Amino acid sequence: HCAACHGLEGRGDGPVGQMLKTPAPNLAMIAERNGGKFPVQKIYDIIEGSSVIAAHGTREMPLWGDRYRKMSKPVTPDQANMGNEQAEMRILSLVYYLGTLQ
Repeated sequence: HCAACHGLEGRGDGPVGQMLKTPAPNLAMIAERNGGKFPVQKIYDIIEGSSVIAAHGTREMPLWGDRYRKMSKPVTPDQANMGNEQAEMRILSLVYYLGTLQ
């Protein structure tokens, strides 16, 4: 899902990224732009959708937390909670992967 904007290696060179109001950032430089530290919680919040970056104006990046939750179609209340857990695991996996790009 991320490669369309951020490119295959997360460098902001995806085919859609250049057409955005604000070009997609190079995700391999997150730590460098943050004083050498990878901000795990901040990145989680951005992907999940609970954090909006004011400099971006309107949010162009999809709210992946919402999308991941909707991908799990619960039948019972227990399964609804499982959908939230699956969404969290997907987001944590993305955060981990982005950390490996630094």
